[in-house]
Amino acid sequence: MPGGAIESGEFSTDGLVREMREELSITIEIGRLVWIVENLFEYRGTAYTEYGFYYECDCSRLAPPTSGADSPARNRTSSSAGSDTTRSRRSTSA
Repeated sequence: MPGGAIESGEFSTDGLVREMREELSITIEIGRLVWIVENLFEYRGTAYTEYGFYYECDCSRLAPPTSGADSPARNRTSSSAGSDTTRSRRSTSA
């Protein structure tokens, strides 16, 4: 899956469409929300909370890739995710 995160004030569905366009140069249609994951983690001494929104995504109308790949794009992806990672107030000192 492509990396990235939603921008401040951006809906997860809009961020997912944007990230797929930026990372893979494709346009997708967002389907139903499949599940939500809440992840608490620490990175370099700072506590974070991440919310992952997983959607069905339709890319059946894709044209063959233009980056020189050998095979044409496949019909459908089962799911993808847009996520938001925010700093927690539980920050720890480094």
